[in-house]
Amino acid sequence: MVICVVCATTLVGVNCRKAQESLASGSKNTKKQALAKKAAARKTSTKKISTVMGDVMFSLKQAQEIYQKAYHNGKIRSWTDFHKAKAALGRAQKAFASISKTLKKQDPEAAKHLGESLSKMHSAMKSKSHPQVLGQMTYALMHQTGQLPSELRTTLLSDYKATLSDVQRKMIAEKVVGPYRVGIWVEPATSLYRWREVNLSDRRYMIKPSRGARWLVYAMIRDTRSGVPLSGTDVSVELLDGKKKKQLSTQKMFFVWRGYPVYAGYVPSPKSALTTLQISISPFPVTRTERTRYALLRSAVAQFPANYKSGALQFSASLKPKASPVTGDDVLFAAAMVGGQIRTGGPYRVGVALVPHQRVYKWRGKPVATSSKGYKNSDIVVFVQDKRTGMMVPNMRVKVFLYHTFKGSRYRSNYKLKPVFEGFPA
Repeated sequence: MVICVVCATTLVGVNCRKAQESLASGSKNTKKQALAKKAAARKTSTKKISTVMGDVMFSLKQAQEIYQKAYHNGKIRSWTDFHKAKAALGRAQKAFASISKTLKKQDPEAAKHLGESLSKMHSAMKSKSHPQVLGQMTYALMHQTGQLPSELRTTLLSDYKATLSDVQRKMIAEKVVGPYRVGIWVEPATSLYRWREVNLSDRRYMIKPSRGARWLVYAMIRDTRSGVPLSGTDVSVELLDGKKKKQLSTQKMFFVWRGYPVYAGYVPSPKSALTTLQISISPFPVTRTERTRYALLRSAVAQFPANYKSGALQFSASLKPKASPVTGDDVLFAAAMVGGQIRTGGPYRVGVALVPHQRVYKWRGKPVATSSKGYKNSDIVVFVQDKRTGMMVPNMRVKVFLYHTFKGSRYRSNYKLKPVFEGFPA
């Protein structure tokens, strides 16, 4: 029997190389599988957390709603409902306990805050606190965790944002002066006739068409910080000579109609090619005593140099509107803070919230709503929204009547409301 030594050694070498390659590829595959398993576990944990958080918030909302039914006039009216509410809160705590360890690893601060909030809600229910306290806690948690009901988010924000973006598209020039953002556009005066024909059923017009006028100037005044359109301001439009700055015409501006955040005023055709469009703003005082130094400091003037060519007003390209700040959701979710106390009547949507006055002071140093006698702000915050546009309705006289029982007798307190501050639509 003859064995070829060369062939044998070659075969052994080939087999060794194949074995080494298979071992290397096997280790690579093992590493890949381990990484894939880790990624899948991470995805599963994230998915599980979001699902369980949804269950937690659902149980909390359920507990708050049932507790609201059980509570009446400072007492528990239905103990059956009270125990159901406690059971729903227990389910929320149990669901949170199942993800607390994982949540602590990912976001320890959020986990701690959520645990503390659940404990506070448990103690509030145990001590038979007012349902509004639980409602405020529930919606505050929903807002922080992004679990707010989509129908509530849609109800409050969709119309508001759509109206703002519609106005933003029309603007051709904008300037920031002091605490205001002033955006304008100019249209022929006949445009108001078309608008009026479309909205003929709406009787809330504040500016009437004028046959002799040539141009209609539209202006939106916004707060620089929050981007909220302002309603409590006195606005006028003036046409100045471009060289001498001599006043050619002046006209007070009014809202086109209630609920639409745009002022409008008529101007004649300029006589010279160079002209300046001037928007004057001053805070609109409710009474003579409120004409304070603070109000005078808030006055501002925005000038827009323009050219009058071929029957049209042309503005500089440098004055084109920039991206504006978007109002924080907490401004429009005031109603949600008391368990969704939103009521609709006529053309309006009214929301009410009980907010601590410390929070109101945080919104802006010293609010406008402090009365002349030096009393603190009321904890009651109200907003009146237009149903169609979602905007805060301007020039509303709002009163709050508070009904309460004391020693068997019923009383009614009457409070006049003022804007929290200029630029905050409540």
